[in-house]
Amino acid sequence: MLRLQIKSIIKKSGLAATKVRVKVLAAFMKTMKPMTLQTINKLINDLDRVTLFRVLSIFEEKKIIHSFIIDEHKRYALCSYECNDQHN
Repeated sequence: MLRLQIKSIIKKSGLAATKVRVKVLAAFMKTMKPMTLQTINKLINDLDRVTLFRVLSIFEEKKIIHSFIIDEHKRYALCSYECNDQHN
């Protein structure tokens, strides 16, 4: 069920539901809390940093996730329906 929901979110954003994108979004869906790049990297340990940055960037552009700074650390969080359009 979760996998179908993840693929649906990705496809509704106009993206292909690649294996890597599904994996990254699954990490967000499972934790449901803001994460640092290091935390995401640990959850998806077989991904190189460049690929992870690309996926996070496209997800942020498509408003699937957003980023913000807390305690000098950039964090990424899943956007919800209440999420506003002021993505940084």
